[in-house]
Amino acid sequence: MLLATAALMTAAFIGSFRKPIIETSSTPGYELLGISYQGPYQKIGPAIKRIATLAKEKGIHPEIVAVYFDNPREVKESECRALAAIRVTPQLAERLKDEHLQSLTIPKGNAAVCHWKGKSLPTRIMGAIRVYPKLQEFVVQNHLYEKVNFVYEVYEPLETIFVMQYND
Repeated sequence: MLLATAALMTAAFIGSFRKPIIETSSTPGYELLGISYQGPYQKIGPAIKRIATLAKEKGIHPEIVAVYFDNPREVKESECRALAAIRVTPQLAERLKDEHLQSLTIPKGNAAVCHWKGKSLPTRIMGAIRVYPKLQEFVVQNHLYEKVNFVYEVYEPLETIFVMQYND
């Protein structure tokens, strides 16, 4: 009984029973520098850790953004492409110019978003599991699926922001 209670409490803590709330929002746009990744999206963690470590070594407090370029329902997992990146200003980009990082500009735009509270890795993983089906459902129901041009996650200190940005 104690083990079952502990399991339920853990599941509740990481958000297993939380309902994702999808809303529309304007996005600020991002200038990113990062490390290319290819493979199953759930294994991007080491690339994210590498870019965060590199930024910290350069004295940068990084805002981490992971950008996903392929739909894993349409592309083999081993061929899914992503970018583990940090948001940069021109001054920060200058500090990283010798690191041979990939640059990407995400323009300002409108998006379907979900703010998922929690900072632990299990909570962020549960967020992805719970949020992406709802984001997908939202963009399909609102006839936005064909307009989605960027899918990304912004890792804030206390939450993950899941984003499907679309062209108007």
